Amino acid sequence: MDSENSSHPDGGAGPGWRTEKPLATTIVERLAAHKDVSVDDLEPIYEYIDPDALEALIAPRTDASDRIGGQITFMYAGYHVTVCRDRTIDLEPLGEEEG
Repeated sequence: MDSENSSHPDGGAGPGWRTEKPLATTIVERLAAHKDVSVDDLEPIYEYIDPDALEALIAPRTDASDRIGGQITFMYAGYHVTVCRDRTIDLEPLGEEEG
């Protein structure tokens, strides 16, 4: 899995990366950087997942407590994108049979 930590001092690879920005924005930016393309070169993420629904699924509960466990995985731009409840995002290239 390819992972980066947005708070990592050099922005380089780490054990996973976490974001406080909107998840869809971060996913598109990191994937474009990983593929060495402009964000404009990627298809709109909303064609694959509803950004508002993604945020709602990851957001704290209505009583402001954190959700425990769980993750969402979807395919986007040739990658499996996995978003965990703690806002950690992992990217894994699709296998050739899936791509």
